[in-house]
Amino acid sequence: MIEIATRIGGWRDVLVYHSYGIDYLQLLIQSSLKQELKKVNTKAENFCLVKMIFTKEDYEFYKKLKTLKPQMIVKERIFIKNDEEFSYSSSLMDSKGYYYLKISKDDDPEDYIKGKLRF
Repeated sequence: MIEIATRIGGWRDVLVYHSYGIDYLQLLIQSSLKQELKKVNTKAENFCLVKMIFTKEDYEFYKKLKTLKPQMIVKERIFIKNDEEFSYSSSLMDSKGYYYLKISKDDDPEDYIKGKLRF
């Protein structure tokens, strides 16, 4: 068994993979096994971000993207139903879920960060 304690885990490995095409966890395993590492891409191919669902507006934005641009959502974990009540959120523990967006380099990621796209 190999245990790897790294800050790149959690959401970050998915973000690195969809931005750069790098399987960071595989590189860590190969490094631990002292295997030769292949050259990695150091130029981002896409933007990738993780969006948390805290508010009704966050959830509505997610549903619009899921309907109109489903190819952008590369991974998701949603803990909510349409009839869910939203309340004040004070931490990540209050999240109703999250999803990853893979955004083309031709698009402005700020639009997706703010959740203000016009469909």
